[in-house]
Amino acid sequence: MATQEFLKLKWVFNFGTIFQEETKDKPSFKSAEQMFVWIDGLHSGPKWQTTTIKLSGFKSQHPIWFIWCDMQEVVKDTFSNLIFSNHMMFDSDVVHHGMERNFEEFSSGN
Repeated sequence: MATQEFLKLKWVFNFGTIFQEETKDKPSFKSAEQMFVWIDGLHSGPKWQTTTIKLSGFKSQHPIWFIWCDMQEVVKDTFSNLIFSNHMMFDSDVVHHGMERNFEEFSSGN
């Protein structure tokens, strides 16, 4: 309900006019329900995970959380995402130092 009230505010859909600018970048949704449906349709990517870290001999007031994402899932997701398909390079980079050429590994990881 709070989101719906927020979207009803005059400046939300007239953001550019506040700064005396002409803008066409207005939200293309008119209700909170429509916005949430579109958000649910977005690609979510790999899931974040948490692990509680406990150290022997050390007490903490609050739990220590290690927040991580499985890198194998991240790489699979990135390589299968069509948004990136035309922007990936798989050739090694060549760096010239005078007459000498150095071939660096994938994505200049040396």
